[in-house]
Amino acid sequence: MDSKVLRNWLLGILMVGAIALSACDSKAGEEGNGENNDEAKLEELEGTLGERTCTAIESALSRPLVTADNSGTRLVFHMDYPDGWSLDRYLNIFSPRRSIGDGEAFAINLQQRDRVNDAEEGYQTMISLYRAVEVGTSNYGGETIRLMRAPGEAGHYTLLPHGDGYIEIWIAHGGEYDASDCMDSLYELKERMMRSMTPNADTTTE
Repeated sequence: MDSKVLRNWLLGILMVGAIALSACDSKAGEEGNGENNDEAKLEELEGTLGERTCTAIESALSRPLVTADNSGTRLVFHMDYPDGWSLDRYLNIFSPRRSIGDGEAFAINLQQRDRVNDAEEGYQTMISLYRAVEVGTSNYGGETIRLMRAPGEAGHYTLLPHGDGYIEIWIAHGGEYDASDCMDSLYELKERMMRSMTPNADTTTE
């Protein structure tokens, strides 16, 4: 290869390298702009935090619920949750991302706690300790359960028959939200979920 051909060949390689580097820089710039666009989208969310929270809750009430299959888990029950919401392995149920604010979502958390030997005693303890009130009843595997609501952020509560006793269940809510203008809708959603509970025959809890 003569010196002129060699020089042209080397120049060609250098040009290809320069184009590749330019493309990488351009792509990185686009990705950076994407991050900025995400931040801008969050800033452009319409309405107040309370309005967005209420929209998420009321939208969930307007659609059917879908069943969370808890087979193979320690949870003794199956339960329905809002269609379009997400469910993680810890049984936290999240409204669609960015429907609330700052990248967060409204969350409903299912908590399975202690075993209780006597249901009536368990409910009376809740009433005494937390000033809980009964908001209804539901059929659970052929047995009537009482649905309780504690004031403030404490959440909803019930006892599910299991084996020779009962399992204490709490349904809490959290995340970045303001449901002060739609608490009735929030309670309705959680109580609808509680009424959907059915026994999980494949629970790992003995």
